[in-house]
Amino acid sequence: MTEVAHAAGATVGKHVVVDTRIEAQLNEALAAVIAAATTDARRTAASAMATIIKNAGPSAFASYDIAGKITTASNAKENSAREGAAMVFAALADDKSFEPMLVSLLPALLEMYSDKEKSVRTAATVAATALVNNLSAFTVSVVLPLLIESMNIKKKWQTREGAVQMIGLLPAVAPVAIAWSLGAASRRS
Repeated sequence: MTEVAHAAGATVGKHVVVDTRIEAQLNEALAAVIAAATTDARRTAASAMATIIKNAGPSAFASYDIAGKITTASNAKENSAREGAAMVFAALADDKSFEPMLVSLLPALLEMYSDKEKSVRTAATVAATALVNNLSAFTVSVVLPLLIESMNIKKKWQTREGAVQMIGLLPAVAPVAIAWSLGAASRRS
């Protein structure tokens, strides 16, 4: 296998090849995100982690369990870990090649809207807004049901409010796609 394929965490048969250097860099970057003393330092560390992920490519999400790392951090007791998870998400949201993987994390991000810590809520809002503002029209039909599900009465009010705000952004991003998706959603109800 070539060095490039190995560095990207390529798949060989059914096995995922993991570059231990990238794995170590990601773990170190995540530790820096969590340990950062200030929001600005956390944002810088999150941006550095996102750069490592972007350089490794979309296959890194599976190879290095990025979704698991972000989810674990978003559920951590430490405010810094939860805020950092949202910041990593936001830093990745501008790259369309990560869109499919980030969309699956949107419900967890919306749950962070009800966090007790204001800095976590702010980071979650920035991250969700960044994702929705960078969505392709093709993804709207996938995101809309997730947002509608996040408005379930069993969810906290902040989560429901965040979902409504994100739905409000969709017409500006993809007006035709949202029209079709809303039509399809209303026919299913």
